[in-house]
Amino acid sequence: MEQSFFNNTSEDYYQLLGIERDVDEDAIKKAYKRMALRYHPDKRGSQEPDAAETFQKIQNAYSVLSDPKKRKVYDEYGEGGVKMIDQLGDVPFEMLDKINLIFFALTIIVVLLIIFPAFVSGKADGLLNWPWLAVFVPIFIVDVFVISVLILQSNVKDTNDEHDDDEERASVTENMKKERKRQIRMISLGLVGYYVVFCVFQILIALRLEKTITTTWAVVFIPWFVMELAHFVAGTMEVVAKFKVGVFVVPDMMAGDEPMANITTRPLTTSEKYGAVISAYGFWTFRIVQAILLVLKADGTNIDWRVVFIPTYVYGVWVFVSNILKIGKLRKIDIPEKRAEKLAGIIRNFIVFIVVGVLFYVGLGLFISRLKNDEVVFDPPVSHTPTGFVIAIPLFIVLGVLFCCVCCCLPCLVFMTKSAYKAELAKNEVVIGDIPAERRIQYDLTETSASSSRTY
Repeated sequence: MEQSFFNNTSEDYYQLLGIERDVDEDAIKKAYKRMALRYHPDKRGSQEPDAAETFQKIQNAYSVLSDPKKRKVYDEYGEGGVKMIDQLGDVPFEMLDKINLIFFALTIIVVLLIIFPAFVSGKADGLLNWPWLAVFVPIFIVDVFVISVLILQSNVKDTNDEHDDDEERASVTENMKKERKRQIRMISLGLVGYYVVFCVFQILIALRLEKTITTTWAVVFIPWFVMELAHFVAGTMEVVAKFKVGVFVVPDMMAGDEPMANITTRPLTTSEKYGAVISAYGFWTFRIVQAILLVLKADGTNIDWRVVFIPTYVYGVWVFVSNILKIGKLRKIDIPEKRAEKLAGIIRNFIVFIVVGVLFYVGLGLFISRLKNDEVVFDPPVSHTPTGFVIAIPLFIVLGVLFCCVCCCLPCLVFMTKSAYKAELAKNEVVIGDIPAERRIQYDLTETSASSSRTY
């Protein structure tokens, strides 16, 4: 195992124990016993005044190297990393170690999401003769991965081992941990059930497209409406909670108030109540209406495809107008810094909406054009009907950008974060051996002692 460049501590833990950096735990334990016996203060006594200090250093080195997590952090970040663990815990380092694995999994998921519309386009254009269940395989793989993660999350163990000398406070902390773990498990299991219903919906769509089942599309969409019912219940609970609790009033720190000292609540105003209801049920209403129109059209109702997708276009206009109105509300904020921060956030979200919205609605327009042309038999056939791959181009652009982010940009950001951690931890870790000889301050103790004797 190579020594990290940032392990420039004055005394290396491995050297203190007299071992190599790639030894196992048994070798570390044996080396500690050997060095502890050699430098124990009771054994050294007056023969070596520094024995107690050396023995303490040996104990400190063993406490780090015998802990796998601390040893891993020490090997990569040095003694400063170990001190950070003692002060803040090992969450930052665990996160940085695991996040690349998360990005790898996300990369695979995005690739599968790119493959799925490609398969659908090939099937719609007659380039693939596969059954629809085979076309849906990439999305089924994503479903299995998501459900597995949710199940694992429901069984996750709490790794925050907090020790408290106060028995009563420790008991309260333990109860809070159990309650938090129970809530996480319930939420995770609820999400598992929700996603299982979504998987059933996908399977029914594939079977209906393949005509393996001949039921109406209204029956196929039953799982979707079950999921929307769950959204309605969650939205209702959120609205009831807001109406009951009200708005938290945080003390003004700029005015000298004590932060977190006297946080109070006030009832919602009439406009805030309307806002809470719209936030909970607005998007939900558009989705319900859109699903109903799709079911009616798929089951043979004579409705133009442009009319079917009116809720989607109206929702886009609604979001656009909402962002404009948010900018107007900024005038009520008296603090310039807070107003500028809010404005920057609104502009950022607005730009993202414009870019993604343009791509989405262009793709939707091409999709509607394809559906309308498929309803009418032209003689001769029209040549301007967009192919499935052309319709999917906006989706491929969005997924391509997402792929670049999770495969390249974000991992590079994590790498720079780790480098910044190392640089920060290495600032104060300088050894005498790293200072050039010509820049060292040296004292001749013999000459100084002789001059002192002559003086007296």
